[in-house]
Amino acid sequence: TRDAKDYLETWWVFGKPRSELRPALAGLERYIATVETAKHRVFQFLDAEVMPDNRLVVFAAAEAEVLAVLSSDVHVSWTLRVGGTLEDRPIYTKSRCFDPFPFPAWTDAQRAALAAAGEQLDAFRKARLAEHPDLTLTRLYNALEAHRTGRVFTEDEAADFARASGLVLAELHGEIDALTREAYGLTGDATEDEVLASLAALNAERAAKEARGEMAWLRPAYQVPRYGRAITAGAKTADLLGSDAPAATAKAPWPRDTRTQILLLKGALAESPSPLAVEGLAARFKGRGVAPDVQRLMGVLQRDGQVRRTPQGEYALLRAA
Repeated sequence: TRDAKDYLETWWVFGKPRSELRPALAGLERYIATVETAKHRVFQFLDAEVMPDNRLVVFAAAEAEVLAVLSSDVHVSWTLRVGGTLEDRPIYTKSRCFDPFPFPAWTDAQRAALAAAGEQLDAFRKARLAEHPDLTLTRLYNALEAHRTGRVFTEDEAADFARASGLVLAELHGEIDALTREAYGLTGDATEDEVLASLAALNAERAAKEARGEMAWLRPAYQVPRYGRAITAGAKTADLLGSDAPAATAKAPWPRDTRTQILLLKGALAESPSPLAVEGLAARFKGRGVAPDVQRLMGVLQRDGQVRRTPQGEYALLRAA
């Protein structure tokens, strides 16, 4: 550990070696990165020879299917809901945006399609930037945003959209969005709230499985040798209890902010095959005052037409027609 005197005498040396990042990047020819604070949430591949600075969020993955899912409207909606902001610019916080984000349980065909789309997206953008040295990703996505929202282009945006083949970029993102939703089992017309509720439900399901030692590794060749031993030991301990032993169910922490509370409740209702009572919903979470919060929020959601209350006093999610 370096002290203050050491910092002053060797000011050009990095303050703290990235003991987790460097081993994770070792052996990779490329990795995924996004700017921590940015107007547009864009993920791209960087060559392994490029050393990231502290303003980049780095993902130690070289697979294009990972890039595709991160670039999808499913993931971007999640990050905008759970991440922070600096003035009007979203902040990508790894502990809130990536760590709890549940990747889809894709089939081989879905994974291959996402990988192909991810490669196309990354190659297309790099080619456009190489063709027009004055063009930046920010300018490119400013023009794409105007196209998506129907806003009138500024003169510069119109020029950028035309010379960078903005329609092709829009089509590539549309394909990635559709493929990602398919991998999650979501319909193309699912609303943002329905998408987020589905992700919250999947997150809770994964948390319960992890508590039983069932892990869904994103990079098993790297993760299992380093982190799998403790998980495997926990799984073996559970096996010794016998097949008739009740499985432990992990309770999700009850968040403080109302928006996340609503997402978790809608996620719980979405994954349940039958309506749930307030007590059943509250039992899924740990924390103080959960039951009164659930009772209050169910009333709000019922008044908003998002849930229905059965004659037995239970609640079910109303799905969009």
